[in-house]
Order: sequence, then C-alpha cells, then structure tokens
Amino acid sequence: MIWKIEFEDAADKELRKLDRQAQKEILSHLRKRIATAEDPRRFGK
Repeated sequence: MIWKIEFEDAADKELRKLDRQAQKEILSHLRKRIATAEDPRRFGK
C-alpha cells in the first residue's frame, strides 16, 4: 500500500532551508521507505 505524505507548513519551511541535496535525500527516503511501508507509523511520529 502506498501512503500519502503531507507536510505541515512549519516542516515544509524547514525543508526549504536545507540545501538541495539534503532535500532530495529526505524526500527520497520518505517516498521509498515510508510511503511504501505497510505501517509507516512504526518509524515514528
């Protein structure tokens, strides 16, 4: 199952403060590992 990942405004703002490479790594991890997990809550809040 694929989950939808939503960012709060504060998290989106913090993500934009990071350099492009860090942004890509974080988003890639979220898409590949968290969004495709059967229970994404097991990784934390």
